[in-house]
Amino acid sequence: MTGDCDECISCAVYEPCEWAMDACFSNSQCDQFGMCVENCPGPGSPCYENCVNQFPTGAPLYFDLLYCVFCVECAVDCAAEAPPWLCFYDDDEP
Repeated sequence: MTGDCDECISCAVYEPCEWAMDACFSNSQCDQFGMCVENCPGPGSPCYENCVNQFPTGAPLYFDLLYCVFCVECAVDCAAEAPPWLCFYDDDEP
């Protein structure tokens, strides 16, 4: 725990969440999904569902990475930064 969200993210993606980052960035749909949902209000919205349909293999990889960083490794440092629905993410339903 660093007390700084950006610093925590930087550390998390290179150590405890490296597996999720590697999986995400080795699949082009993961990055494309992330760009697609950037302005969506969250799961269940038509915007979000459209992104899931466009990038079905990228969605679970993207959320595995976000979950590892924001809900596990940086849950305290980034509590104000994480979308409120993220830490209730179920990897069976992207």
